[in-house]
This record gives sequence, structure tokens and C-alpha cells, in this order.
Amino acid sequence: MPLDRHGPQFDLLYPLPPPARTWHHHRVYTNYHGFTVPEAGIGVFTYIRCQPAFPLSHGGVMMFAGMENIDPLDSEFYDYEISMPWPEVETGSGTTTVTTANGLRLEILEPGRTERLTYTSNDGRTRIDVLAEAITPMLARGHVMSGEETHSPETGDGAPHPPGGFEQFMHYTGEVVLHGRRHPVDAYDVRDRSWHQLRTERQDAVLAPPMCWTPMHFGEDLTVHHVGFESPAHAPLWTELYDI
Repeated sequence: MPLDRHGPQFDLLYPLPPPARTWHHHRVYTNYHGFTVPEAGIGVFTYIRCQPAFPLSHGGVMMFAGMENIDPLDSEFYDYEISMPWPEVETGSGTTTVTTANGLRLEILEPGRTERLTYTSNDGRTRIDVLAEAITPMLARGHVMSGEETHSPETGDGAPHPPGGFEQFMHYTGEVVLHGRRHPVDAYDVRDRSWHQLRTERQDAVLAPPMCWTPMHFGEDLTVHHVGFESPAHAPLWTELYDI
């Protein structure tokens, strides 16, 4: 069965509500890029989450070392701001650049195909400079977070598009510097985008166990995109909290 795909124009979506219109304050537009340096046991997480109703954003960079990372504060490096202005979006010479207030910069060199991700910490000792080149299409998804499906048909607020999103495997090449130590990057990892999704934060609005997103790449012929939760048969810690 063929999978739905999104076109490259969805890489360029950073809209604000039209005049005299109001969007729900929990509407979000997101950009995730993640990649690894297996030889050094390093995982890199970058994220931009925009809420156009305000408008504001949050996001930044986290780098993890090893496998014993239970909490974000277990990371080797952490620069993630919760309240930032709307990112600076510049377009010129065929390139769109999205830059956050804490310096995470995404250059969309060819929408749907090629991006450059850069970042430098305040002290200059931690940096990212990688090129991300697509190895799969932009695989469409209606939603990914629990509760989004309740609002997926909503399009009556003047937005230029319905809620949606995609996942795409990329070939990341370049360099990461962590606390002054350089690490070459040559990895196959994923990115994803969501747009106009309503991720409500109202108490008890979404009653679902912790979800795990597990994209996997097995070479040129196979990638797997999986979202799920631990089987209740394994008696996870949340068993008594949710009626599954």
C-alpha cells in the first residue's frame, strides 16, 4: 500500500493568525532534528516549538552521553529555553533561514531535501554544524501525540492548511563539538515536523500512558516508523493510572 507524502512547501510553514482572527493558544508548529555519534556514545536533540497565538517559541539543544539518561538534566549539554520570541524567519536567494533567540539556526537549502543545522553555545565550547540530506520522502501523518486526533479535522480558524505532519530520514554529516572536543558526524537519523496541531495542556484532557516514538533505518530499502506504549502485560509503572 503506498504511503501518503507531503510536498516540500510544508518545510516553509511559519504562519501567524490573519488579522482579526484568533488561533487556539495550544496550536503548535514544530521542527525536530536528532542525530547520533555512535563512536562517542553521543545523542543530539534539537527542537523548535512555535505557538503562533502569542506568538512565542521554545526550543534549543540537548546532548546526551551514554544510556543512563532518565531526565533532561542528566544531559551532557543543555540549552533549552521555554519562553522565546517567534523565531526569526528570513528568505533570500532561494534559502529560508529559521533562527531562535538562543542561536539554533536552521537553513532550508532545498525544501523537502536539504537543510543545514548550526548552533554555538554562549561560551563557544559546544557547537553544531551539520548538513541533513533526505534519503526518504516526507512521509505524511495525521497526528503523533495522544489527543491530537480529536482535533485533526478542525480547519475553521483561518489557517491556510489543516493540521498535519511528516517524518523523514536524513543523512547527517558534519561536526559536533561538545565541551571543546570535536566529533565528526556521519549518521542516518530522523527529523519530523508538525503544523497547526492542537496539543492541549488542560488537566485530564488526554488520559494516555507515556508514548514512545521509535523510527528505525535499515538501509536503502527499509525504514520503520513506530509509535506505541509499553505492553500492560509487562506491568509498567503506569498500569494503575490508565484504563487500557
